[in-house]
Amino acid sequence: MIVAALACALGACESPTAKPPAASLARSDVPDSQLSVLTERVAFERHRVEQRLRGDWELPQNPKDRSCTDLASGDLAKDTLVLDVTDARPDGRQLFSLDLTNELTSSDLQALEPLYRPGTAAKARRELMSTKAAEEALSKLSELAERRYAAVFHVTHLAAPKLFHDPKKRFPEWSPGWMMGWLAIHDLGETDALCQLRIEVRSDTRDAPRERRLRETTQRALLRALAARFHDAGERAQAKLGAGLTWPHARSDREPLAAAP
Repeated sequence: MIVAALACALGACESPTAKPPAASLARSDVPDSQLSVLTERVAFERHRVEQRLRGDWELPQNPKDRSCTDLASGDLAKDTLVLDVTDARPDGRQLFSLDLTNELTSSDLQALEPLYRPGTAAKARRELMSTKAAEEALSKLSELAERRYAAVFHVTHLAAPKLFHDPKKRFPEWSPGWMMGWLAIHDLGETDALCQLRIEVRSDTRDAPRERRLRETTQRALLRALAARFHDAGERAQAKLGAGLTWPHARSDREPLAAAP
């Protein structure tokens, strides 16, 4: 009894009212105050950048091929182009597919996705992994805010590849797809084009599968391949325009074009 009392006096026994160590109270799902502040900053800066990268792009009323003056500043962050696409078809009632849009737009904000906690994509105020992740996100957004110019695909005509059956032939075949329009350089925040060049491409459907059960999958792959050709034609056109700007890297989230069956 005396030994037990001495042990308690020396702190060797536990009191029912004793508080656990502070570290044990820390929960991974409780946001740190600094992280909460940084999360708010990231959300604000992301919205500001998104608004700046969007535009109501327009071409001249009767556009003609026109080259640019040298727009390069020598700073890669400022001289890298933002890619966007706009529907300039006379009758654009049918929206572009997501596959086509993905091929013709840059994915700059996709670089932020690994920095967010999984499962927060649908929330207005998305949670970041850590303060370090938040600081990295702010750094990337700061770099994007330096961009000055957009390369915009103005699509004026689009005919998707279609499977048809010529009565004179034994098997159905695919008609080639066709895209025509303009690649124009725009000052971010401005509507009018600084310069533009007409581009036109057709798809190669000779080796496309002709089975009707694969029609939808094949057509999707062929349309993506057509958009990829239009993208590459835009890159070549940008080099001819003489603006001296940098074409962005290919999207990292693109599926391989060989995915067609």
